[in-house]
Amino acid sequence: MGGDPFPATLCCFLLEVLRNTRLSLILNSVFIVSLVSCSKNPVPEKFPKMEFQTNLRLLSEKTIFHNLSLRIPRSFSKINDRELSLLKSRLENLPNAIFKTIVLGAFVDSLGSSLIMSEISDSAVLEKLDNEFNNALTNAWDGSNPIRSQFTINDLPVVHYQIFNDQFVNIKIFILTLTAVQLDYIVSRDSYPDYQTLIESSLSTLRFVKQP
Repeated sequence: MGGDPFPATLCCFLLEVLRNTRLSLILNSVFIVSLVSCSKNPVPEKFPKMEFQTNLRLLSEKTIFHNLSLRIPRSFSKINDRELSLLKSRLENLPNAIFKTIVLGAFVDSLGSSLIMSEISDSAVLEKLDNEFNNALTNAWDGSNPIRSQFTINDLPVVHYQIFNDQFVNIKIFILTLTAVQLDYIVSRDSYPDYQTLIESSLSTLRFVKQP
């Protein structure tokens, strides 16, 4: 999280520790990503509209966080205050993090899959998701080449990463609002095919919320 090169593994490790389960961390990963512009202001042609398969029956009612709303998978539950405090203390104080973040919330299901929401305290997120960032990911994940994509979800420009290793899949979304927000859906690799519709359905509900 927070731009650290090991967000998926680190988040899974922390959440498993919170749930007192054992986890073996293997950092042999493959990133699936495409080219991105380093333009300061996203423009529509560089962020084409994305359509997701959607099954709203898999989702709970919308959750408001920051200036966004999202419907969380129905099978996910919000972690308690103690767990959130532990998660925040670890993820918000990572050494050498590319981005400084504030954890807004986290949700888990009975299988240990998770969704973590973070606000990024940086005004130049898109510019930092560049070749240097990709190289950092490559080095961190044992030489695997990062690939990424970018598009809009309900008029919100996002940069999307899909990250695989031997154990986990991390769907990482950078939402390029005035204050950027990061979403991390993390599931076991073996279970990922069962979660694809769930994750896409959740992402399809992402919307900007006007503040009163």
